[in-house]
Amino acid sequence: MLTTFTLLLIKLVPLYLLIIAGYILAKKTKISKETIATLLIYFLSPVVVFYGTTKAPDFKTLIIIPILFFILCATVGISFYFISKLWFKDQKSIPNLMGFMAGSGNTGYFGLPLVIAFLGESQAYLAILCTLGLVIFENTLGYYFIAKSKFSIKEIWIKIIKLPVLYAYIFGVLLYIINITVPTNINDIILNIRGAYIVLGMMLIGISLANIAKFKVNLTFNFLAFIAKFIAFPLATFALISIDSALFGILDSNTKKVLLLLSITPLATNSVAYAIKLKVLPDQVAFAVLASTIFALFYIPVFIFIFL
Repeated sequence: MLTTFTLLLIKLVPLYLLIIAGYILAKKTKISKETIATLLIYFLSPVVVFYGTTKAPDFKTLIIIPILFFILCATVGISFYFISKLWFKDQKSIPNLMGFMAGSGNTGYFGLPLVIAFLGESQAYLAILCTLGLVIFENTLGYYFIAKSKFSIKEIWIKIIKLPVLYAYIFGVLLYIINITVPTNINDIILNIRGAYIVLGMMLIGISLANIAKFKVNLTFNFLAFIAKFIAFPLATFALISIDSALFGILDSNTKKVLLLLSITPLATNSVAYAIKLKVLPDQVAFAVLASTIFALFYIPVFIFIFL
């Protein structure tokens, strides 16, 4: 077991070196987190999502995988929204934040390279389609958790309509329907862009953490966040896989593995930004994100060794 664990750990180390590099860079220079985030959201992410749609083997996969991952995110998010209401009865904003945090995760910047590292390049498209489901969750139900006291349903829908990745996905699906393939030279450029997405995305985690003035520990809050991310989300994924195996048989073995890998990614770095915006436990959320990222370095190899 030790040898296998070590090999799995070694595969994760390069990802963490990128986080450390981003952290150091942010501490030593005046690098703009907002500029990198804008580049990722409005250019790199849409290109990566488009790439994922062009690599899907069939139309069913294109449609079903984002929906299934959205269902997972929504199930866990809603559950922990109500669970945290029992724990934080006098602090109404905390359950809203917990609903977002529990249902989201670092599936794009962390999950995509994780899937490539453990399952190979051929399964990257599955991770991308799952990430699309998470993005839709974050910008629909997740955003509703965060902003329901400040924005109307109409304003939230306007935000969804403006999502660049949504149009990249629709464009990729249309090309698939009319059977147009991406030329090899364009595909090579897209692969390079995907590499930039992974590098900048992982570095952005470190940059975001470096911009946090201080960290604080709230044991109850952190306990719930860890239970949601590292126990409830994997359990919900196992339940989904079991239901599919018993009733539908839609998911193949690789898809099941990708779903499980993405279910154990650390807490989303975006949670810190939302906590600051809501003025709800920003220091504690920052600590939870940092702690989950460190914890995942050891948790993921153990999970893979036992279940995959």
